[in-house]
Amino acid sequence: MITKSVFLSKNLLVNLLRQKTIVFSCFILPVVTLISIWWITADIPMTFSLHDGTKISASMLDVHVITGGLTAMAITAGIFSFVITAEYQKIAKRLRLTGYSPRTINIAVMMALLSFLIIASIATTILTILLYEPKEMLGMYLAVILTTLIYAAVGNLIGNLYPKMMEGTLIVLLASFIDLMLLSNPMGEELYLQSWTYYVSGFWPTQLVLDAAFIGSPIENNLTPILYSILYALILFALVQLTKVKIKERMRSLTVGERQ
Repeated sequence: MITKSVFLSKNLLVNLLRQKTIVFSCFILPVVTLISIWWITADIPMTFSLHDGTKISASMLDVHVITGGLTAMAITAGIFSFVITAEYQKIAKRLRLTGYSPRTINIAVMMALLSFLIIASIATTILTILLYEPKEMLGMYLAVILTTLIYAAVGNLIGNLYPKMMEGTLIVLLASFIDLMLLSNPMGEELYLQSWTYYVSGFWPTQLVLDAAFIGSPIENNLTPILYSILYALILFALVQLTKVKIKERMRSLTVGERQ
């Protein structure tokens, strides 16, 4: 089963990476976003607070670059997860007819998703560090990983609920930009640190990355944003599984109805 899953995972990745939409959305767009942020943002001082009241004085350019790294990763993780989920719904039935079990297909999809996201998260972190080196490297990478998990779940959820390629991709793009560049970001000014923004998906990873970049606190001092980010990701993945079950039940009911 593992051999079949590895083979299927490899072919799935190859087929996805042949699509121009994937290449543009998951590779070109995040890089262009991050470099554009670095290029156009003014290098002027700004002061902002974290959720615990800690004051930070930093360059607006550095703040925008660091949070831009999370945005770039959110775009990549969200769109790739959305596409692979939407594609899975199209090809799963055909693969079962060719002899692949549902478990083999699910493992292959997860392997393809994880291998891509691990490589993408490392690449995003390296690119961000080239533009600004954070004080706490581990905290920076952990924030990227948490953002990846959250937006992988967001992409999966949208893929289950609305698996139309153009519209779904646009939803992921808008969600990541509004969340990480406005609501969760000190650049959002009046919106930043409003009580309701604590519940948006990118708030706690952003808090972690800002601390890692400009304060450099040890990981054990940042358990609150880490645990809340993990909790948020778990809730989203639970919703993903719930929507999968609902879709399967709907498909079964439609099949029974057709037979009757």
